[in-house]
Amino acid sequence: MPDIDMNRPLERSDTFLPFQMMHEAGPIENVRVVDVTRAAAVAVKPWVGRGLKNEADQAAVAAMRRMLNREIPVRGTVVIGEGERDKAPMLYIGEEVGIYRRLTPYELTKLELLDSVPEGMDPFLKLSREDLLDLGVFRDVRKRKIPEERWMTDEELRELGIPVVDIATDPLEGTTPAAYNLEGATTVMAMAERGTVLHAPDIYMEKLVVGPSAAGQVDLRAPVKENLEVIRRSLRRDSVHDLNIVVMNRGRNKALIDEIRSCGATVKLIEDCDMMRGIAAAIRGSQIHALFGIGAAPEGVLTAIAIKALGGEIQARLVSRNVNHRDIAAKDDAAEDTTNAFAFSQEEIARMKRMKVPEIEKVLEGEKIFHTEDLCSSKDFVFGATGVTTGDLLKGVIVFQAGGAITDSLKIGGSGIFHTIKTIYIKDKKRNPVRMPGS
Repeated sequence: MPDIDMNRPLERSDTFLPFQMMHEAGPIENVRVVDVTRAAAVAVKPWVGRGLKNEADQAAVAAMRRMLNREIPVRGTVVIGEGERDKAPMLYIGEEVGIYRRLTPYELTKLELLDSVPEGMDPFLKLSREDLLDLGVFRDVRKRKIPEERWMTDEELRELGIPVVDIATDPLEGTTPAAYNLEGATTVMAMAERGTVLHAPDIYMEKLVVGPSAAGQVDLRAPVKENLEVIRRSLRRDSVHDLNIVVMNRGRNKALIDEIRSCGATVKLIEDCDMMRGIAAAIRGSQIHALFGIGAAPEGVLTAIAIKALGGEIQARLVSRNVNHRDIAAKDDAAEDTTNAFAFSQEEIARMKRMKVPEIEKVLEGEKIFHTEDLCSSKDFVFGATGVTTGDLLKGVIVFQAGGAITDSLKIGGSGIFHTIKTIYIKDKKRNPVRMPGS
């Protein structure tokens, strides 16, 4: 056997590419985000088909929060979640989560280190080491062996290699599909470097999502016919008739749907869950070639994070909720009604300002186009999703009678590694032996 010089750099011909890509994955990409989405999906399963949307959503939220705070070694701030604190008791915008989240006065009372929250103090204030000293609980905190990192600054955590992240989550994308056992309900979470994710308010967003072959060639402001032709050429299809375009089934999209159909393309109407359908546009074999139309803004940001990892593109602009919500097949013949698309309410404007949306003046005039990098500029990021009910990309949760479950997940990171993950949880090994596929 020839001698091998272990100090010799690998040549291009003998480089092991997967090994290189694994080293390109940053600390955030390596966070166990899929553990969080799996826990949420399994927690939702008992509520599937029971017609209880709020209960299904809360099961997902509680499972995610519990998993984040007990198992995931990050300090994360929720930038897209269940809403603002006064409307969302858990995973609210601004909530800090993860093993290394900072202590709050509320948490100190739960730990019985304080009898009550001091008068005039925000119970959810993120306390520093100096705050703990001022409250006189620092010594007791140390005695409880609470991780020292929990009173460190963000900079100190980064020096230790602990990810400090923005978290965007839709604990249950598709509460209605979950409640009524329809297709496409999913649990979703993404993480990226702090300050790199657009804090999208809970309003609407006009979206154009395409895969890698059409990225950089489409334009949200261009006529539909031109964008369809770009997509056709990029996919090397003989005709626009071969394209399948996803659009939400709402009155606000009626004119768009009519135009796509007049060009000859097929329209796949969906009632919910445009996020995963947008991601599917960047995955060959999904039979979805693009996503057009107005949907929810927070889901648009989550779509952008996954699309960025897949090499696709999203273009978007924020839209007021003051547009038609009705199904286009409604008996009252829902009109297009996008005349008020940029007639933002004072509440919507205030929310955008509070969340520091850039170039608000252009947003209000409908001139601000957000591209993929505007929605997520991070180089180190991760996106994870687990199916609750079977959809275009993921299968739903299967529960064993004797205990245990099977889940179907995907994980995508900034390095370009795409994980498809089938997980089998076996509680009773005698009654539920593992089977090879096809056996």
